[in-house]
Amino acid sequence: MQGELAKAWRHIDDKTLELDLRDDIHFTSGNKFTADDVKYTLDWLKDPALKIRFKARYTWIDKVEVLSPTKVRIYAIEPRADAMELLAYRILMYDKAVHGALADKGDYGRTAASSTGPYKLISVDRTGNVVIERNEDAIKKFPHMRAPIKTVVGVPIPDRQTQIAELLTGGVNVVGK
Repeated sequence: MQGELAKAWRHIDDKTLELDLRDDIHFTSGNKFTADDVKYTLDWLKDPALKIRFKARYTWIDKVEVLSPTKVRIYAIEPRADAMELLAYRILMYDKAVHGALADKGDYGRTAASSTGPYKLISVDRTGNVVIERNEDAIKKFPHMRAPIKTVVGVPIPDRQTQIAELLTGGVNVVGK
């Protein structure tokens, strides 16, 4: 199994996890993905002052130590059987340079975003319309990533009746919750 952001991982002991990060990953901003991004993201998410949904996904982390640009060590408060699952599937890594520059961190994804995934943010306007495009660089590195649609335009339609009417008349192709 090949990780998308880490090439190797190991338990040092029952509360310590060490990750060897890939050195060929860039965010869609062009910034290189490093251990500093991992530390920044996890430190921000576990901050007690931050009030977010599913906070328990992050509060198990005691501290994060950068060992090199491509190596990070994560210390848990207590042994946690699902630590790897949480890191792999529940925690998205933030681009420290982009997220850190925002006065309102909640704007990440609304006004600015940078990812390593199969799609990249192209634009967000004041009405809430969002345009994302397939991230060809990520697809080349990870052929298993699914991104069948080249460009996706998201348009907020608040009420269910209008959503259904738009779907039935061909105004939109997909309706989300």
